[in-house]
Amino acid sequence: MEYKHKREKLSLLLKYASLLEFKRREYRVLLCLLPDLGFKNFKRIKQIDIIETLGISKAEVSKALKVLSVEILERDPNKKSMMRFRKYTKKRDFAAYK
Repeated sequence: MEYKHKREKLSLLLKYASLLEFKRREYRVLLCLLPDLGFKNFKRIKQIDIIETLGISKAEVSKALKVLSVEILERDPNKKSMMRFRKYTKKRDFAAYK
């Protein structure tokens, strides 16, 4: 049951992301983060892991994370390298996409 609930949240997240005007690099970084991040607990994000996985520069990863943190990702206020997916967005609630 919990798996289904998380799957639904991820599905809504991807639907919402498809409505935003992201560049290719933002989508690639988002897809790289999907298996690791959740909606409840913050998790440390290492840019070097994304760089090695995707084969893009550190500057591109940094820019993508900055763009994603506006709508999709939420940073831990105490530790900037800790992130999770937003439970809601600034513009719309995920529930609106069901």
